[in-house]
Amino acid sequence: MAVFFNYTVDMPSSGQLHHSQWHQIHALFAIAHFRNDVGSKVCFYNEEGLLVNDILLNKTSDLTAIEWHPSRKVIACGLECGDVVVCNLVNSLRSTASSVHTHSLVVMLWTFNGMQLVTGDKSGLVVKWEIDSRGMIPDIPIFKCSLYQILTHAICHHSFLGSCLAQESSAIDHETYQSSSITDEGHSLTPTVPSNQELDIIFFATTEGENGNVFSMTGDENQVVQKLKTDGQVTKLFLCEEKFCLIVLTNKMIVAICNILSDGNVVEAMKVKLSVPIQSKLADLASLGFGLLGCCTGESMIRIWDLYSHDNYFLTLGTQDEQYSETEQIVCLAYSAAKGILACGTVSGSVAMWKYIPSFADKNLEPAKSWKMLSLFSFQEAITSLTWGSAFMLLAVSTTEHIYIMHEHVMSAHCSHGTTVVQTGPNRIAVEVFPLKFQRNFSSEIQVKGIFTSKDDFVIWDRQRIIVYTISTEPEACITKAGDFKASVLKVCLYAQNLYTLESGKVTVRNFQGVVKQNMPLYEVEGNVVYMDVCSKYLLLATANNFVKVYDLDWSRDAKLCAIPKNLAEIITEIDHIVSIKCNKEASKVSMIVAKRDKHWNPRLYIWDTEIDGMTAFNFATWKSEEGIEIDDMTSVSIPGHITIGEHDTMPDVVGRYPYCQFWDWEDSRLLCVETKPLHSCFPRCQECLTRWTSVSGVEEEEVIVSLFVTSDNCIYVQESYCVESNYGRLLSLENPYFYFTKKHFEYNVSSSSTIVGIKQIEKRSTENVWKPYEYQKEKFSGSASSLVLSCAPQSYIVRRIHRDFVGFEDADKQTREAVMNFSYYVTVGNLDQAFNELRAINNEYVWESMAQMCVKSRRLDVARVCLARMNNPRVAMALREAMKEREDAAATAVLAFHLQLPEEGIQLLHDCHRYDLLNQYYQAMGKWDYAFHIAQTNDRMNLRNTHHRYAKVLESEGNIPLAVFNYENSSNYRLEVPRLLLSLHEDLGEYVRRADDVELHKWWGNCLKTCGNFERAAEAFMKANDVFSVVQLYCCMDRLQPAISLCNETGNRAACCYLAHHLAKMNRIQEALHYFCRAGIYGPVIRICKQLGDSEQLLKVALLGNEDDTVEVADYFKRIPGHEDKAVMLYSKAGRVSQAVQLAFRSKQFTTLQAISESLTKLRDPELLLQSAKFLIENFQYDLAVDLLAIAKRYQEAIQICTEQHVPMTDSLVEKLTPPKDIEDTERIKILETIGEVCFNQGEYHLATKKFVEAGNKTKAMKVLLKSGDTEKIIFFAGIARQKEIYIMAANYLQSTDWSRDPVVMRHIVSFYKKGNAIESLCNFYISCAQSETDDFKNYEKALDALSAAYEAVDVKNENHVDIISPAKVNEIKNRIGFVKQFLSAKTLYEENKTEEAMLLVNGLLRQPNVHHSVRIGDLLGFCINHYARTKQWKAASRFLSLLEKKVPKARLTFYVDDKTLQAVHDAIDVKLLESDATAFLDSTAANNEHGVEAKDDAVSIT
Repeated sequence: MAVFFNYTVDMPSSGQLHHSQWHQIHALFAIAHFRNDVGSKVCFYNEEGLLVNDILLNKTSDLTAIEWHPSRKVIACGLECGDVVVCNLVNSLRSTASSVHTHSLVVMLWTFNGMQLVTGDKSGLVVKWEIDSRGMIPDIPIFKCSLYQILTHAICHHSFLGSCLAQESSAIDHETYQSSSITDEGHSLTPTVPSNQELDIIFFATTEGENGNVFSMTGDENQVVQKLKTDGQVTKLFLCEEKFCLIVLTNKMIVAICNILSDGNVVEAMKVKLSVPIQSKLADLASLGFGLLGCCTGESMIRIWDLYSHDNYFLTLGTQDEQYSETEQIVCLAYSAAKGILACGTVSGSVAMWKYIPSFADKNLEPAKSWKMLSLFSFQEAITSLTWGSAFMLLAVSTTEHIYIMHEHVMSAHCSHGTTVVQTGPNRIAVEVFPLKFQRNFSSEIQVKGIFTSKDDFVIWDRQRIIVYTISTEPEACITKAGDFKASVLKVCLYAQNLYTLESGKVTVRNFQGVVKQNMPLYEVEGNVVYMDVCSKYLLLATANNFVKVYDLDWSRDAKLCAIPKNLAEIITEIDHIVSIKCNKEASKVSMIVAKRDKHWNPRLYIWDTEIDGMTAFNFATWKSEEGIEIDDMTSVSIPGHITIGEHDTMPDVVGRYPYCQFWDWEDSRLLCVETKPLHSCFPRCQECLTRWTSVSGVEEEEVIVSLFVTSDNCIYVQESYCVESNYGRLLSLENPYFYFTKKHFEYNVSSSSTIVGIKQIEKRSTENVWKPYEYQKEKFSGSASSLVLSCAPQSYIVRRIHRDFVGFEDADKQTREAVMNFSYYVTVGNLDQAFNELRAINNEYVWESMAQMCVKSRRLDVARVCLARMNNPRVAMALREAMKEREDAAATAVLAFHLQLPEEGIQLLHDCHRYDLLNQYYQAMGKWDYAFHIAQTNDRMNLRNTHHRYAKVLESEGNIPLAVFNYENSSNYRLEVPRLLLSLHEDLGEYVRRADDVELHKWWGNCLKTCGNFERAAEAFMKANDVFSVVQLYCCMDRLQPAISLCNETGNRAACCYLAHHLAKMNRIQEALHYFCRAGIYGPVIRICKQLGDSEQLLKVALLGNEDDTVEVADYFKRIPGHEDKAVMLYSKAGRVSQAVQLAFRSKQFTTLQAISESLTKLRDPELLLQSAKFLIENFQYDLAVDLLAIAKRYQEAIQICTEQHVPMTDSLVEKLTPPKDIEDTERIKILETIGEVCFNQGEYHLATKKFVEAGNKTKAMKVLLKSGDTEKIIFFAGIARQKEIYIMAANYLQSTDWSRDPVVMRHIVSFYKKGNAIESLCNFYISCAQSETDDFKNYEKALDALSAAYEAVDVKNENHVDIISPAKVNEIKNRIGFVKQFLSAKTLYEENKTEEAMLLVNGLLRQPNVHHSVRIGDLLGFCINHYARTKQWKAASRFLSLLEKKVPKARLTFYVDDKTLQAVHDAIDVKLLESDATAFLDSTAANNEHGVEAKDDAVSIT
């Protein structure tokens, strides 16, 4: 519940108003105006519109821009003359910079940390100033830049924009919060972002002709860069922080949405043209949080864009109220992120508000329904602008003539000992005394800021005045004013005849007339008092330095401190300030809710045990007792408690929440009640639990009341938790057996001060469940003894909810209530013995029944059985015994709940345990068939037909035959029940069957008619049922053969054909009977008839069509008849009796027939028959079948011999058949396998041969066969798995025969196989071959050297191990090859380094070496010399070597050593070819004349 107080700003009577702005932390409203006789002036007002300060800036120049410091009471002002003035309201210092700007200032921005100020004038000059700690501006700026365009707007963007400004409101009085968060010096105690978190990007909007531009200045680069061109002049520029978007509105009604990248660049994402009425050009944009964008275009609606889903929808004012017309024009918008409220102003002077409540449970909810419209307010002047203030919910409404401040105030309420006082309007009070059962309401003389009540008195106050009232009921109900005095207070508490007032951080004790009786002592280290409350007879104080003090007020004179003050800052390291403090009736336990420094709600509830000075905590977010609760190591505090779930698991209700307010029971010092709310994003780890709770409850902002038992040993047990109903407001008090709540159906209200005229309230309420204010009559008080006589109000502003354990005990005596509370406590903590002891003290049967009902709610069946035993109710006891047979305790509890007249609890229990079958039965028993069918269709589909059947039985008993038939049909039991139901009404039954499309019913009806002798109608019924057999049977009975024959021919029904065949046989129509027997597939009668007639041909045909028994019967018949043995053999073979067929064939010498059934001979198992059959097949040249039979007879050698002699193809299947099993002798088996392998090898089946040789264990022979196949992959695979040296060598030798030089994989396998086969000499030869291949094919002497080195390394390792030592000659050969190759490579290297002489000496030496051609090709050496002499133009020498090369190398390969250009150059230079002798002589002379000749010797070669 909230109310808006309205204040008119006390502005000067004349002058031009230019700018106004709220401070984002302090409740200060700055208004800049100009008067010709005075000049430019800035006035500062508080939240009530009263002037608190003013500053005269300039007597001649107008003021054009103002900007508050983000945290301090410092304001920057820009004048028309270009002066920049910075004023500090705390120390009254003022500084001016007047030498930079020469034009009117239009832009002023503070950086995020408040250390720098950015200003811009109309000419486009942008300047950045460094502001010192005193708030003074220097004469010289740190940066300035000119945009050379008209500057109009500017805005700043950084990562933490607004994070320290958006604070969630709480139930604490705003005045208390203000005093706790703002010091006397004006500095905020609220932690801000560190100074190094500076502004990231500043955007500037300029005008260039008819269009506009957007510039940006990133970080400390001090460089302004153009980012965007706009279609039209920019009229509004703002940010959407949720989407990191820059939003631009132009005068052409075009909205541009641009994404801000991490590097500061701006990318246009979307552009929209607003639709504006022709007669209006008004438009405004506002960021609404949650990625939403609001726009008004001079119409009676607001357009909302969702930047996440790209959807849009409208919010309309509505036309049901007379104050609004369809032509209403909305001209301005303002959104408060702290409260989620959108306000709009209209031309007619109205202010409308919507609150955004997103739905997380219902994803299909229309977006517009997430905005709940609040009260509407009306002013007499047209609204020009709206501005939300700081965190205190202040709204400045600017009209054409005035400025109003609307201050939201949470309506006060208090409850004590059944006496409740509720603020229902700005100055309206409702009083209700529940013990006396009367309620009153009246209007006070002040706008109420707070209320506190005791049993017989209550006090109300505003900032300047306190009024005390006394409630009396004799001789008639009246409220008497007991005191009225002036005092500036933040809060007032009441106990006995004393008032405890919080004034300027101090607590003063006064009487009802305002006389000071005592000043509560405070120490400097404790700080000022920021919170005060009275619980029972104890005064609780919380100070700014987080000290908690408890005073006992039940003393004759002054209050006495009953516990050592507790410093929470030493215990709770994350504490920022104390939110709420409560204590039990003995002050032995003090519970506290504290705020965290990060401004997130603290999910912990702290409990201080004043007797042992110990602390424990309950965490509503994680359901864990956090050991130590962040206690400093130097603090000795006892944490003995633990947190336990009591009675039943209420954890899902509590997880993911934070405590909001708290109350202890007035009578029981163990019971604590806490109101909780969801944490949302403050604790992401609890989001899953919150989502689960939301999906169940369907409400996002669900408030949950949690009842806790706090034991003497500081253990905490959850006793109960439940959701606050939608019509409940906040919790006021816990006074067993009741919880006291305010009603929630209060709208925002507005109050007019005495100086304002023409402000009215427009109420917009729903037509259903609307609370309407009381009617009252107001009388003036006369003096302090005056009274007000009131009539009883028809309704209450307070809702009382009975505690779960006291349902039925509202009017019980104190002893009974104490027993019930003790019983509930012991059941919660799990002490059943003590709980039973408490039960024994109660002898009232009604009490025991209520106890049993409470046990149902707490799901304690064991205790419920004791209660039932004391109730003397055998019916309920028997029901409980039956219910205990259910597998779920919740189901048994539900059954008991139904018998104890608790249907809602029982239904909920069955829902929770998913026993929808029992719930269905309950609804059926209660006659609630609609509910039963709903449950059956949605959750109990298994019993849906059963439900229809039971409902049909009920309808049948009621005589509702049509509906009963319908439900029997839905139960799928209509074939039995409907005929029984309609049997007495014969005609109705026949009509029902005829209309029914059911085969079984038609068949049943046909049998009924057949029994009655009505064959014609029976045949019709059978035809509808598609029962051809019954129809043919009836036709035969009626001697109507032709229709029967036609029907059998059409349908081919076997049963009908069989019946017709029997009937024709009886009539001696044999051929027709045989035909229909065959069509029916019944061959036994046909065989019998054919035997009697001696029809062999027909008998053979039937035997081939019949089953095995029929075939054998006919075969036996033909076996006995001479000349028909061939038919018998065929039939025996078809029946699968091959042995009989073969024996009969040999006995009757039916070899032709035996050959015809040769494929069936493989089924034989008699060895003699197999051999005899094989011999027969060999004689008839069917060798493949003979081999199969011999293999089956295990005559493997004979079978293999036939395969060899007759060249029978060796297939996979045949080879497997010829493979002997492993149970025979190994020697014989190996011999057979090798024989099979040789046969396969001879036939070219190398893979089969390899397989058999491997099975025989002869891997070497298998490898030889595999080498014959030439399958390289299988050879490599087999060599790898064989693991034999010989096979490795064989595989390597084979691979050398392939094109190994082009396949590196094959080369690696060759090397690997040689190494595994220990064939080092072969490996050396292979390396030498590799080297030769590299030089011959690729001229790659480097790789050749690597190969030769590998060969030498292998030989060297072999010799060191003294295993198969390689001959020295082989070693010397390898060393020589290595030396030659190295010399040639050295010569090439020297030549490349221009050391030609040394290189030529090496080459000449190589040419003289014997056997050098094995290592280095002569062509390469000669080509080297030719190229050198050609390069040095020694053409004769080149020609001589060329002649020698032509003799050594064929001409076709001459260019392989010398390129064409060199050859052509040599031939062109020397026409005559040199002779070989000349070349040789030249070579000898060159070597002889060279004093530095080098002779290559074998022993001079070094191996590296």
